[in-house]
Amino acid sequence: MAAGRAGPEGDAGDALVGGMGERHLEGMVDRLRELWNVDVRTGSPRVAYQETPSRAVRGVEGKLSKQTGGSGQFARVVIDVTPREDGQFEFVDRTVGGVVPRNFVGATEKGLRAALAEGPQGFPVVGLTVALTDGDTHAVDSSEMAFQRAAAEALKAALAQTGTTLLEPVMALVVDTPAANVGDVVGDLQRRSGRVLSIEDKGGRSDVTARAPLAQLSSYTTTLRSLSQGRASASMVFD
Repeated sequence: MAAGRAGPEGDAGDALVGGMGERHLEGMVDRLRELWNVDVRTGSPRVAYQETPSRAVRGVEGKLSKQTGGSGQFARVVIDVTPREDGQFEFVDRTVGGVVPRNFVGATEKGLRAALAEGPQGFPVVGLTVALTDGDTHAVDSSEMAFQRAAAEALKAALAQTGTTLLEPVMALVVDTPAANVGDVVGDLQRRSGRVLSIEDKGGRSDVTARAPLAQLSSYTTTLRSLSQGRASASMVFD
């Protein structure tokens, strides 16, 4: 149990309770159980990891072709995948000559967006442009659902080819500490895979500015108080 968000904007889906420290949170949980009869299960907030393509890949095919006695299912799409720096998803239709009808282009985008929910490493996929470059239809067997499924298969295959890089939330911290405790504060941040950016002397106190992975900051406030005999404090925001 810890005060704060599980990730950027709480993306992990936990119900989060904010408080002024461990003891404050424990009191709030006790009240939920005793006064409101709420079954509360607590733990450290989960970290909202994401993944992004490691490189560009072109000409990846997704195809659905099934015949079940009556009307079958057919769709074929070809896509290019390019990484983006801004973490956004963009869909581009680069087909020519109407090889993929407009309603099936929309279905292709819908299938791609659905496939972003889980990448090869099991996390949401961000930071990519997907271009639809080619495709085929069948006069009877093609449908929007078939194109959604073919698009999802194409993106799955493309990400398997590119590989993905795991992204984790990093927090920006400013620690206000007595000057005598700067060494302890810096050492603790380094043990948490943090990177100290600056130390500003404020006449007997110091501001330590750093970046550190959110996954390493569980119960950080409690540890900081212990290191400084309760005389240091920290603020952190998603970076």
